[in-house]
Amino acid sequence: MRVVNNGIALFGINVDGTLTRTAFYPTGKHPRNFAITPCGTLLMCACRDSNVIELYRINSDGTLVHMQENDIAVGMPVCITIL
Repeated sequence: MRVVNNGIALFGINVDGTLTRTAFYPTGKHPRNFAITPCGTLLMCACRDSNVIELYRINSDGTLVHMQENDIAVGMPVCITIL
């Protein structure tokens, strides 16, 4: 089995309050930070060693779709702040 360390994990909340991992989305190298837009429809992930901020659409069920054509090339992003 290949171990993937760079990514975003999606968890569901069980009735007893515990978490269960439901999905994993590989990202660029060394994701350092992510932010969700106030409208709740986009997630941005700063991938430091890939020099990119990746954009993901958040579906109504919480799953993510990488919108690669909208990724933002930037040198070593490590933090995303929404103003």
